[in-house]
Amino acid sequence: MNNLSKTRLALIRSCLGIAGLLLLTETLLGALYVLGIGFGSVSDILTDLCLTMAFPIFLIGFASLRIAAVILWAFFLAQWVNSGLYNPHSGIHISNPLDWFHGIALFIGATLVSFSVWNLSRSLAEQGTHSLRTVFSDSYQQRS
Repeated sequence: MNNLSKTRLALIRSCLGIAGLLLLTETLLGALYVLGIGFGSVSDILTDLCLTMAFPIFLIGFASLRIAAVILWAFFLAQWVNSGLYNPHSGIHISNPLDWFHGIALFIGATLVSFSVWNLSRSLAEQGTHSLRTVFSDSYQQRS
């Protein structure tokens, strides 16, 4: 059963587009932060990676959106742990992952990608791999 309507496809494409722009903004802003942090220690390098890896992980969606969604959530957890463990001012502490722009942007981006994957999996009968390339191609238009 294939019930991917044009409205649902537009919603999926919009969610993925917004997530991509949000994660790109987060990565570019993180690249500016890296200029001030530097690469002096292991904790600095981990922080730099946490600030700049959101959009490259989203680009894994060109291979598989499901894998990209899972890795984005794992990265959200890694970013949360990094913000709590490697804070030079207050030592190790439990922090709120939604307390800063990077946490909020990554949470929203991962949620939008996961929602799109769930919607694609629910709507299409075939269990093939859904990727950014196939979702934004015209082949999904022809199937509906």
